[in-house]
Amino acid sequence: MNGPERTGGAGGPVLRIGVLGCADIAERRMLPSMARQPLVEVTAIASRSLAKARAFTGRFGGTPVAGYAALLERDDVDAVYLPLPPELHAEWTLRALQAGKHVLCEKPFAARLADADKAVSLARERGLLLMESFMFLHHSQHARVQQLIGDGLIGELRLFGSEFGIPLRRDADGTLRRASTLPEVAAYPLRAAQLFLGPHLRVAGAHVSPATAHGPATAGGARLTA
Repeated sequence: MNGPERTGGAGGPVLRIGVLGCADIAERRMLPSMARQPLVEVTAIASRSLAKARAFTGRFGGTPVAGYAALLERDDVDAVYLPLPPELHAEWTLRALQAGKHVLCEKPFAARLADADKAVSLARERGLLLMESFMFLHHSQHARVQQLIGDGLIGELRLFGSEFGIPLRRDADGTLRRASTLPEVAAYPLRAAQLFLGPHLRVAGAHVSPATAHGPATAGGARLTA
């Protein structure tokens, strides 16, 4: 851990987190969870808008920071939580690792395999933790399913199907607001398929359905083979 080690309420060292971006998932899910974790301290939150950063720190604590690069320069940040749009994940993951910070990145971690490989190699070189934020992987129900498959109690697994969507939310004026992009949603069934079928899956076919008046969010599907 970078910087001086401090002790949390549970007796262990406190991990000092900096947040790159004031995204919806950070506001609704991750920051409230971090606020309840005695071994985590949110020390800084960065946004392109200092006013937005201040609004978040007013609720969750920490110092508001104007700009993502400025947060990476801080000595009071051990690790970075990165909830930026998917197209920015690889760039800012690499920059955070280069700054000596551990990284928890929202899914999908990268849009290209080459970018993912580069970040993993850099994390190993620097001795830093790099993790994609898939919480469902750590749920006991999935561990139980894996055990049943491994023990052969449900037979040979030959087909896996998964559907996933995030409901659209309405703004105060009633306007439907897109909650997530297609890569953010598609990452869930793809990662679930890898969990139960293994990491070496290949895309045999895929399609994308554009948003329409009756379906105001982009959708898609894919067929994978081992």
